[in-house]
Amino acid sequence: MKPMERPAETDTSRISITAYQTGYTWVKNGLSHAAFATIRGRAMYESLRPMMWVSRNLLGISDLETRLLQRHLIIDHLLSEAVEKHGVRQVLELGCGFSPRGFRFMERHEGRGFTYVEADLPAMARRKREILRDAGLLGPGHEVVTANILIEKGAESLRDLIGKRFDPACPIAVITEGVVSYFDAPTMRDFWARLARLMAPFPAGFYFTDNLSADIPPRAAPYLRLWQTLVGLVARGKLHAHFASDEAALETFRRAGFGSVAVHRPRDFAGRISMPSADSVGFLNVIEART
Repeated sequence: MKPMERPAETDTSRISITAYQTGYTWVKNGLSHAAFATIRGRAMYESLRPMMWVSRNLLGISDLETRLLQRHLIIDHLLSEAVEKHGVRQVLELGCGFSPRGFRFMERHEGRGFTYVEADLPAMARRKREILRDAGLLGPGHEVVTANILIEKGAESLRDLIGKRFDPACPIAVITEGVVSYFDAPTMRDFWARLARLMAPFPAGFYFTDNLSADIPPRAAPYLRLWQTLVGLVARGKLHAHFASDEAALETFRRAGFGSVAVHRPRDFAGRISMPSADSVGFLNVIEART
């Protein structure tokens, strides 16, 4: 008998390829370890340089590299606030790819008893674990595991991951960066509702995610469509903007079960954190939802 294949709707492996390009972007900008500067990542990054130059210098639009750095540094900032102001001591980063946040976070909080779990599909989780281990970056309390955010039950499910690896008596933070835009709105609404239910037993729960903004000025629309097409070809799928307005985002997360929601844009952090200019037209926002 042939082994049972996983249903197509739970196959998220197409997304992992973009992790190489973002991983190289973090290294190039001093946010990650050189071990994550893969040949594939550099090739993908270099292939996008002409388009990024045009967007930055001719169109006055924030380029892909700027957006990646902005979203990453904003989430870092929000996570640090959750730690310092609300006592978060355990973090789950879903679809972690080559994100440097896990080892940087654990280095920053060394000796304070933190837990940081990174999760991705089997091949990416295995590769990430190998790089961290070989570079001496995988210490106590930090692990990389296999999980699929679209599976509801079983060993790779979100329910199993949160139930077995996190202390429900302590506040928790959950992060999805560069993940949700690859899935349509119904799929994400289901995920957010499941996540809210799983975070509800914790004394405090913080969820941080980036999302494509639907509020795009006319001059930026053609560039955004081109960018979506190129990324879609690489990842074998479409990129989605889930909300027509901030109000729609707030309503969606409240219906999912989150108690409070805030939509952050890069310009909101100008002068507060060090990151690329927030003045140019952007396509992203960062959503902070609390249970």
